[in-house]
Amino acid sequence: MKGTVVSLAFTALLGVCFLDSCATIETFNTNGVGSVFANTGFFNPEGLTFDSGGNLYVASYGNDRIYKFDATGELMRAMSD
Repeated sequence: MKGTVVSLAFTALLGVCFLDSCATIETFNTNGVGSVFANTGFFNPEGLTFDSGGNLYVASYGNDRIYKFDATGELMRAMSD
């Protein structure tokens, strides 16, 4: 973790995911092994959640966007007004 934890979520596929104030999402599996999931330059990230398909959604307050990532960390879509 580079910054302060902003949000966290859990999924059976990835384990625990942390979103930090430096706009990095890291995952930690059940063995405690961590890795960077995504780092796309969010601006003031606020929260994250998973859907039933394992896709990750990240709210970026400063960008007025919600980002959708697949289970591998690839950006699928950026949604805004």
